[in-house]
Amino acid sequence: MTLRIAQVRRRPAWPTAAVVLGAAWLALGSAALALSARLGRPVIVCPFRLLTGLPCPFCGGGRALTAAAEGDLLAAWLFNPLLVTVCAAFGVLLFVRVVWGRAMRLEMSRRENRAFWLAGAGLLAANWAYVLAFVG
Repeated sequence: MTLRIAQVRRRPAWPTAAVVLGAAWLALGSAALALSARLGRPVIVCPFRLLTGLPCPFCGGGRALTAAAEGDLLAAWLFNPLLVTVCAAFGVLLFVRVVWGRAMRLEMSRRENRAFWLAGAGLLAANWAYVLAFVG
């Protein structure tokens, strides 16, 4: 496994689908927060939770975003540790790219790539167990 730092354009090319999905998620979350405040009870927007009654691995993400926006980073992390950690890492990488025009490239063999994805799946499962046990 090799980590390389490469010179890149400062402004990354944003995938249109990712921007649209992100904007839709923010709009849906904002509407749910407004509706929740108006009704005085939480509004469920997670399709997995609506179908099964159980939170998905990403449940708590809206509350985490709200807590982070209010400056309470510990509460944000406690709502969904994996999601907040990944978002923080991407934020740091984006900052480094925009300010210094550098990007990190991780070069892996096929075996290392498989181990990387298995570790990611394990982290996702552990995060889901945490969400089920403590966030609900």
